[in-house]
Amino acid sequence: MSQSLTETLLVRTGLAPLADVQTGDPTTDWFDMRIYRRIVFAYIKGVGATGTATLTVSGASTNTGTGTEDIAYKYRNHANAAAPGALTSVAATGYTVVAGSSETTLVEVDAADLPDGKPWCSMTLTEVVDSPVLGCVVVLLSSARDEMAVLSAGV
Repeated sequence: MSQSLTETLLVRTGLAPLADVQTGDPTTDWFDMRIYRRIVFAYIKGVGATGTATLTVSGASTNTGTGTEDIAYKYRNHANAAAPGALTSVAATGYTVVAGSSETTLVEVDAADLPDGKPWCSMTLTEVVDSPVLGCVVVLLSSARDEMAVLSAGV
C-alpha cells in the first residue's frame, strides 16, 4: 500500500501570518536536516504593493543558530496563480523578492548543500523596502532519512 502525502511530507509553520511579516528581519525556526534530505520554504505574500525583502538561507551547528553560515539555494516564483517560474540558482547573498501581492516564492534546499557540521537550516527575510507585506512562511520537509521521522517535529 502506498503512503499518503501527509505520511511522507512534514508541513510546519516557519513564520506565522503577520500584517508586516518582513519587519525586524525575521528568521524562521531552525530545521534539523539530519532527519530530512530536502526542505522548501514557501514565502507567501498576500497583500503588499511595495515592500521587498532579501531571502537568505543559512546552516548552523545548533537549533539556536550557532555558527550561522549563509548558503546558495534555488528558488522559483508563482505570481498571481500564474504558472510556476523557472527554478533559479542564487548565491549565498540571497534573492530579493519583487514587490507585489498574491505571490509565492519557493526556496529549495538540499541537505547535502549545507556546510559540514551545520545540519540546522533556516531562512531569513531581510527587509529592503520598508512597506508592510501581509505574509507568512510555510515549511515543507521531505525525503525523510527514516520513515518514522515524518512524525518528528524536525525543529
